[in-house]
Amino acid sequence: MSGRFIKSAYSFIPYAAFVGAACNLGFWSLYYSNVFYAGNETVRRFEASFPISDILFFAALVLAGIGLKKRKLFGVFFLLISSSFGLYLGPVDILFYWKHKAYFPLTVSSIYEIGLNLFCIIGGLMGMWFAWIFLKNLLAGSSSATEK
Repeated sequence: MSGRFIKSAYSFIPYAAFVGAACNLGFWSLYYSNVFYAGNETVRRFEASFPISDILFFAALVLAGIGLKKRKLFGVFFLLISSSFGLYLGPVDILFYWKHKAYFPLTVSSIYEIGLNLFCIIGGLMGMWFAWIFLKNLLAGSSSATEK
């Protein structure tokens, strides 16, 4: 990959991580304000089992964004961690919601949930791919990959 592509990625990926963190925070804000899942106790209990993992996910996203913005190696490390969270939590939610038919009928909360699930999976895949590119360029000795 060219140095120009790497520089473009370093401009975009930190903000994508911050947007992911904001979506995570938004979900829990809506959850605890009882906007979502008021009529579905099964879904409410399921989501109540994930606050610690989502706090760690949020922290990894913020640290990835900060590290990548500053072009530090720890940003790539936390990008890998946050991508892993997304690639785990997204499918777990999808399987649960699909099994319990909680996506339908479509409501504001189910549409938001579908969006978050897709964002987790697509963002996780993109994060892994960019982390691979950053690390590959770093190992190849490209100065545009990251500062140590």
